[in-house]
Amino acid sequence: MESIVILVVMFVFWLPLMLVLIGYLVVTYILQSKAMYAIAQRRGIENPWMAWVPFCNSWMLGAISDQYQQAVWGDVKNRRKSLLIWHIVYTVVISIYMNGYMIFMFAAEEGDEELTMVLALLFVMVALAMIAVSVIYMIQYYKALFDLFRSSDPGRSMMYLMLSIFVQFPLPFFMYSCRNKDDGMPAAPAQIPEIT
Repeated sequence: MESIVILVVMFVFWLPLMLVLIGYLVVTYILQSKAMYAIAQRRGIENPWMAWVPFCNSWMLGAISDQYQQAVWGDVKNRRKSLLIWHIVYTVVISIYMNGYMIFMFAAEEGDEELTMVLALLFVMVALAMIAVSVIYMIQYYKALFDLFRSSDPGRSMMYLMLSIFVQFPLPFFMYSCRNKDDGMPAAPAQIPEIT
C-alpha cells in the first residue's frame, strides 16, 4: 500500500513539473527559431527556414555570425560549418555516454568484475571526451550568439551574453528581442555580404 501512495505522490508531483518543463522547451524553441528566422530573412541570408529545423538552426546561427564578422570586420570565420559539425559531434558523444552508462550499470549488476572494470575505463574516457566536446561546442555557440547580439543590440550584447551563459533562462527572450534590430550592422545594406 505504501508503494502505491509513493507512486501516486510522485506522479502528482512530477507530472505537472514535466509538463511545465516541456512547455518551456517548446516556447524556447519557438522563440529562438522565430528570432533567427526573422534576422536571417531581413538580412538576406539564404534559406532562413533552416532556423526551424533541429541541427540546421546551428547552421543558421553560424550564418548570422559569419555575416556579422564579414560585414563589420572583413573576417571569414565559417562558424556556420563549425557549429553544425560540433553540434552533431556533441549529440553523438552525449548519446554514446548515456548508452554507455546504461551498459555499465547492467554489467555492474551482473557481477562480472573484469567486464565492469573495462566498461568503467571506457565510460571514463567517453565522459572526458564528452566534457571536451561540450566545452568546444559551447565556446563556438556562445561566440556566434555574441555576434548575433552585437549585430542586433550592441549596447546590451555583453549583458545578454553573460546572463545567457550563467542563467540560461532568459536566452530565448533576449534572442527574440533582437529579431527586429540591426543596430550593430553597417548602415548601408550594400555593405552586408551575402552568406551562402
